[in-house]
Amino acid sequence: MSGPLAGVSILLVDDDPDGRELLEYALSEAGGTVITASSATEALERFKTSSPSIVVTDVAMPALDGVWLCEQIRALAEQQGVKASNI
Repeated sequence: MSGPLAGVSILLVDDDPDGRELLEYALSEAGGTVITASSATEALERFKTSSPSIVVTDVAMPALDGVWLCEQIRALAEQQGVKASNI
């Protein structure tokens, strides 16, 4: 696929199905390969198995929010030797 996001794997996290669908469409149209999740816990599992290039997350989700997700991803990255400042 061509476009400015060609070759970019994107983990998209949003608890709102309509918002998630709209963003998935826009990112896909720009050439990105989009993996979706509807919660922070689902997103963390998908992150572990897919190693996306970019994570786009809703910050204000019920229960565990996008801030929690980012903290977990940073911790995983540090365990794998990736500089947390890049995340």
